[in-house]
Amino acid sequence: MLAAAVCATSSDDNIFIAERTVTCRLNARDGRVSGAKVSQDYTMTARRVHDMGLLVTFYDRNSTVDNASATGGKPRYRAWEDGDIFYSGTRACLLPVEVKPGKKSQARFQVSYASPEFIDDIMLTSSLYDIAREQVSVHIPAEVAEMVTVDILNATGREKTTREVDAKGNVTVIVTVDSVEALSREPLMPEAAVCIPMVRVNAAFADLSELYAYLRVKLEPLDTPDAEIAGLAARLAAEAGPDTLARIDAVARWVRENIRYVAIEYGELAHKPSPASEVLAKRYGDCKGSANLICALLRAVGIDGRRVWVGTKGAVPAPFSARPSLGSANHMIAAAVVSDSIVYIDGTTSFAPRGFVPPSIAGQECMIENGDTFILANVCAPCPSQSVLRQTGSMEIDGTALRGPMRYDMSGVWRCMIESIMSGINATRRSQVLAAFLAMGRKSITIDNAELLPSPVYDADTSSIAASICDNEAVRAVSARSRLYVMPRPLRMAQIATVDARKRRLPVDCSDFLPVESDILIEIPQGYVADGLPRTVTVDNPWFEGHVTYSAGHGSTVRCTAALHQRRENAAPDEASAWNEAVKDVEKASNTALVLLRKPSE
Repeated sequence: MLAAAVCATSSDDNIFIAERTVTCRLNARDGRVSGAKVSQDYTMTARRVHDMGLLVTFYDRNSTVDNASATGGKPRYRAWEDGDIFYSGTRACLLPVEVKPGKKSQARFQVSYASPEFIDDIMLTSSLYDIAREQVSVHIPAEVAEMVTVDILNATGREKTTREVDAKGNVTVIVTVDSVEALSREPLMPEAAVCIPMVRVNAAFADLSELYAYLRVKLEPLDTPDAEIAGLAARLAAEAGPDTLARIDAVARWVRENIRYVAIEYGELAHKPSPASEVLAKRYGDCKGSANLICALLRAVGIDGRRVWVGTKGAVPAPFSARPSLGSANHMIAAAVVSDSIVYIDGTTSFAPRGFVPPSIAGQECMIENGDTFILANVCAPCPSQSVLRQTGSMEIDGTALRGPMRYDMSGVWRCMIESIMSGINATRRSQVLAAFLAMGRKSITIDNAELLPSPVYDADTSSIAASICDNEAVRAVSARSRLYVMPRPLRMAQIATVDARKRRLPVDCSDFLPVESDILIEIPQGYVADGLPRTVTVDNPWFEGHVTYSAGHGSTVRCTAALHQRRENAAPDEASAWNEAVKDVEKASNTALVLLRKPSE
């Protein structure tokens, strides 16, 4: 991605870009785009004091930085990764720029692309500096003018696009935008790919058939498995028996438990899977490698296994159906085609229950290999009931605290997350890590004896944590403790945050929300009686639905049950205030108090 400035958490209001001009010149040969040269020219200055700015451009095995120059600065080249666990081999050219008030400093990058498939999107913003004026020009030779498209992703409505055709049929598409504010990170903002305006040049594939043909030739034929794969498949088939779904589960389970997922993009520019036999021998691989091995094993046990390209939620700018682009897929999974149904298998999700589909791909558009053609489909939609954290237990009043043993049963994503974390933690620290998870950052919560209960990792539908919980601020006493307000906070594990609605520029994203449910027995202390029961509080807004209900338990107990599920995963910037009110609805429901009165002296 061609960026105007290196990513940062806050902008610099002293330095600004007076003008940024990006020129992309496509090359053509034999009626196809054969490459491109992209130049980025900057005019920069300072508002107040002499300073040093910083610009960056990215390159990799498919591109080279031909020139990088700036007033008062020399380029520096280094490896670049975006802060997560993925390693793609991307490199960065960092270019310092000396700027002075009242003076104009110049900077330039020139980058060549050897293949049109990997021409970068051009960001129309900077994460460090305001841009007074920006212009992107794409020059398209006449012989490829019909196959090249230029469009704006995540447009704000302020961008202006013009298209010019000269006498020879060469086309120039020009995008201009003025007064672009620096992009500052906002809490709960979506991934950059789905919210930052950018110009996309689609110059490689005329349609999805061409894209599929490009990807398919990189796949390994799986018709004849080698001896190791055939032997393993025979063992798995014998253990699972003749049932087709049992065999699919056996293959998925074995790969997840025995092939370590490494987020290093092996293969030809991250699109050619490692051979299945190699992944089996090494016992590790990336998403493409694990998908390749799953498909080889499925075919060896008599099931139609196919490779599937898919874009994870929030990480791809647009689906396949919107444009034929490699950028529509950043992930590969496997599919078992059984009669008229498709079972999707993600080999990178450790500790996943049977049939589990990660929320990152649930509902996402995908391309399934199908011989000479392909199947365009959607991975099965997310099922909220598949991922729930359910807390149960009993609590008693101790001064201003509620304390007692609790059990947390976790399914779906909750389970995968905790099991994955625990697998990489030293046994001596697991209780401490579990305690931090259950406290959810609340200083008033103390956790003792937290333990992940032993269970069959794959065969069980849930994983469970047992712990002793103490909420030191859950009881408020008034009038010399003649009245107690007891708040078990049954929805506190939901952890939903408000945002600053006054300055919100980007959508609010809450796609990582996971459902919670509670069933808590509250022991009424001797000498007290419930002052009736709180009425059921219902959460009913565009984003969440749920309830908190109190009912009489057995003996001197009151039962508090609650549930919270999601309706929408995002809010537009102008809905930020309404989002905050929705979060307050949840907090208010969770803080519903049970009132206890001291009995009169007999």
